[in-house]
Amino acid sequence: MVLLAACRLGPKGDPGLPAGYVLQYNVGYSKASAPFGEGPVDSGSLHLEDPLAISVTFVAMPKRSEGVLAPVASQTQMITVLPASTAVVPVAGLLRSARVGIVEDAAPFLKRIAGEKTGVPVILEKLRGILPYGVETSFQILERPVLDSGPIRKLGIQVRRQRLQEPQSGERPGTTAVLEISLVATGHPPSEPSSDEDSRIDSGGEQGPLMPVAPEVWVTETISLTPQALPGQDRLAMVLPSPFDVEGIVAFAALIEVRSPPPEGTDGSAAHAVLLQQCQDALLAAANGAEDGQRPGVGRRGLEDAIRLLPSPTHKRRALLHLGRETGSLLIEDLALSASDVVLDRLAYAIANEHLAPLSVEADGLGWRLEKTAYQLLTEPASSDLTSPDLEAILIRHTGEVGRHPSVLREVVSEVTSMADLRQRLLLENSIYLEDISPAARARAFDWLAVQGQAPQGYDPLASLAERRRVLNQVLQEQP
Repeated sequence: MVLLAACRLGPKGDPGLPAGYVLQYNVGYSKASAPFGEGPVDSGSLHLEDPLAISVTFVAMPKRSEGVLAPVASQTQMITVLPASTAVVPVAGLLRSARVGIVEDAAPFLKRIAGEKTGVPVILEKLRGILPYGVETSFQILERPVLDSGPIRKLGIQVRRQRLQEPQSGERPGTTAVLEISLVATGHPPSEPSSDEDSRIDSGGEQGPLMPVAPEVWVTETISLTPQALPGQDRLAMVLPSPFDVEGIVAFAALIEVRSPPPEGTDGSAAHAVLLQQCQDALLAAANGAEDGQRPGVGRRGLEDAIRLLPSPTHKRRALLHLGRETGSLLIEDLALSASDVVLDRLAYAIANEHLAPLSVEADGLGWRLEKTAYQLLTEPASSDLTSPDLEAILIRHTGEVGRHPSVLREVVSEVTSMADLRQRLLLENSIYLEDISPAARARAFDWLAVQGQAPQGYDPLASLAERRRVLNQVLQEQP
């Protein structure tokens, strides 16, 4: 869906240019964990659990409003900036003055952000989608050049649901949803705050001065917020600085509403069914069109920036985290979050210099090549200095009992050619460990198979040998 924010939009300072840019709004879906299993996915294998209705209303703001909502810095959980704009810590430049908060009623909020103008701002677009468990719903605005040349500025809100826990005593009842939200912006950040207001707006947390950024360098910022509980009929409101070079728009307000699906037979039920089908179609296309962990829509430039930052002592952890998340490599993501600096140094060197340097980041299977590199590094005979309980726990989580046997895992990785092949081989190897003489080995293998949904029914790793073999023989006989 492509909409114009005005009849003719050009870069600032030259409003007479003939429509050089259009603002495009879209809703996208992606699975929180990449593989749906092995082989092509069909609609019967997709089960969207409890899909709430969600909408995001974007409102253009011609000027900033003072004192609206709380600074986003006070609710920031993590900031990722690629390529990094500072040599010390990530600094939000594009989203530096963003704000967020809960509002009970939309009308007073819209009137407040209108400032001195009469009436309320013009609503640019109300995007509607669904929000099932295990699915990330993205609402995005893109400033796309008409001729498809040059970088593309973007502003997006990514939303996931947390599972609601049983309310504790003293908790506020009636919570509709707990949302995990990330704000994403791509553009060219200012080299310094535009006014004293920017410094005051950051009162929720000190981020330090911005470093100068070369005019040709564009950055992508991701700010992950602390989980946001949305009570009852309340809305989550945001004010996000505009990364777009469009005259008359300095920020966007966004109102996020989450509601229960409309009852069957009502006016809204048909529209909800259409949204549900669109989500299923998007997930099916992504699952069947992606090659070995290479997720659709992964930006070449962002991956190249991340690979280029791997040798940097201060940026390698964030660069690896970006690579893991963008390619669906859960092992790389785990290592980036948990591994020691010694492990990350070796892993970053292996990826940047030994395996990926001569290869295009657009080649199929980047996620698999990343994982293969990590497995080979962690299982090579000369890597005894990398062994630690934390790393062993990570390997067990991803490979089961096989992770406790480096030589076996190394052989398995060398013989497979994709993430799907690796998963099938790990299922087989852990099934073999169900007959191991060690109760601990059997238990670890069984627990891993249970997480994968492949544990043999009725099997007890601590049962007698005769009972275990009886169950396993029965499973073999029932297989086609």
